Amino acid sequence: MGRPSTLAIRVTSDSRQARQDIQGAGQQVEGTLSKLKSAGPALAGAAGAAIGGAIIAAFGKAMEQGKITAKLGAQLGATPEEAKKYGKIAGSLYSKGITDDFQGAADAISATMRSGLAPPGATNAQIESIATKASDLATTFDQETSQVTRAVSQMLKTGIAKNSQEAFDTLTRGFQTGVNAADDLLDTFSEYSTQFRDMGLNSKSAMGLLSQGLKGGARDADVVADALKELNIRVKDKTAAEGLKTLGLNADEMSRKFATGGPEAAKALDQILDSLNAIQDPSERTRIAVALLGTQAEDMAGALFGLDPSTAVKALGDVKGSSDKLGSSLRDNAGAALTSFQRKAEQKLVNFLGEKVIPALANMYRWWNDNISPAITKVGGLYADYLQPILEQVRAGCARVSKAVKDNSAKWQPLYDLLKKVAPIAGKVAGVFVGSMFDALVTVIGAVSTLVDWLSRLIGWLKEAIKWISKLKAPGWLSKLGDLVPFSATRAQAEAAGRSLAAPRAQALGAATFAVTTPVIVNVQIDGQQLQGRISRTVRAGLQNEGARYLAGGWV
Repeated sequence: MGRPSTLAIRVTSDSRQARQDIQGAGQQVEGTLSKLKSAGPALAGAAGAAIGGAIIAAFGKAMEQGKITAKLGAQLGATPEEAKKYGKIAGSLYSKGITDDFQGAADAISATMRSGLAPPGATNAQIESIATKASDLATTFDQETSQVTRAVSQMLKTGIAKNSQEAFDTLTRGFQTGVNAADDLLDTFSEYSTQFRDMGLNSKSAMGLLSQGLKGGARDADVVADALKELNIRVKDKTAAEGLKTLGLNADEMSRKFATGGPEAAKALDQILDSLNAIQDPSERTRIAVALLGTQAEDMAGALFGLDPSTAVKALGDVKGSSDKLGSSLRDNAGAALTSFQRKAEQKLVNFLGEKVIPALANMYRWWNDNISPAITKVGGLYADYLQPILEQVRAGCARVSKAVKDNSAKWQPLYDLLKKVAPIAGKVAGVFVGSMFDALVTVIGAVSTLVDWLSRLIGWLKEAIKWISKLKAPGWLSKLGDLVPFSATRAQAEAAGRSLAAPRAQALGAATFAVTTPVIVNVQIDGQQLQGRISRTVRAGLQNEGARYLAGGWV
């Protein structure tokens, strides 16, 4: 039989990118720890423990923020790059203490963008500014952020507010002056902004009228707004003609002005309300009010007579910049400053993990799944196809030799007796040579059999380990992240490895080689010649021991 050859398995894959990502992250962490160590071993140890806990917590937050950002992007139909931008803005809102958590920041951005409050091509700073005002208003007055942005959106769409700054300022003053007494201010502007526009009111004059109505005893903002809406409708369709005539006003002219909207409508509204309030007789004034507004006059009652568009804005006080002052009041204190400082430090770590470490781990996962798992599967296949059959043949051959020696041991007894009688010394010499040879043969065969059993169990364990590793998966939160260059092994390479098994020098074990791209190489080698030499040496030693035992008293 020819000289046994070597079974070689080579698994090659490109891991450069994954390795670079991990090394880069590691170098940054090591640099931070080195700075801490310079302050002293005790401080470095304490800081290391603290940093370890912080990293674990930050890692979890980075994963959570990644999910929230992905959901935000889905809500807005954003591209991955746009979603990443919104995630950065959310991180900034949270770190500055504007929202209680990252989810709240994401909700503020989502509401801002879906309500169309950000101008086309808005910068991060613009989006953050609008989301900040929406969040501040919602937080301060216990409102939903989505309700705030919806009201502002309606104010912008109808044109009663020039921009979001004016809308937020007006709403802020409305809340501060008690217009939200029945918790309906935001819904009122969402519902009635179009009516305010038709009457030529802007956001401030409309808010001023609502404030006047509540101060006059109206139940809520909705009742005041509904009364103005009814007046608008009845003047336009001239069902209020009799009341207008009583006030000395031309119904056709008033109808035209209300239909025109803008300044003319606002002037006509002011004229109607001033004329009504000028009537001294309470009963007559009430009768005319009913003629103008119908049953809504009954709901408003005396509060109706406190409405005066010309002084409405003045009643609100200083509106401009109200939303900015509100934000400053919320965060201009030591507690808020400390919270902001802590969150900014935390968010920097979270951003580092989310932008550097997690993608690197994701790439590693992809690389393992695409390269190592298939390679391990191939190694398992080589074992099953080549190595296991050879070991089974070795086991069977050893068993046959062992049985043959045991079955014919009696044939050697006469030779032993003869040598013992003729020449004790020669017999001892012969016994050492022959007895040890055959007696040891039994022992060595047993030893070989034991060795083969052990090898079989070891290989069985390896086979199970290979199966387990091939099924190994990374945690679920990594399963959707990152990419790496995939593992490749062509059919031609596999066939070439198969043909090499047929070569004369590969009859015992064969050879299989899978070569892909550098630089990572994993070699698994089983040297058939070395295995054969070890077995031969074990057999010779065993035969010598068995012969000695035979001369000492035979096989028992």
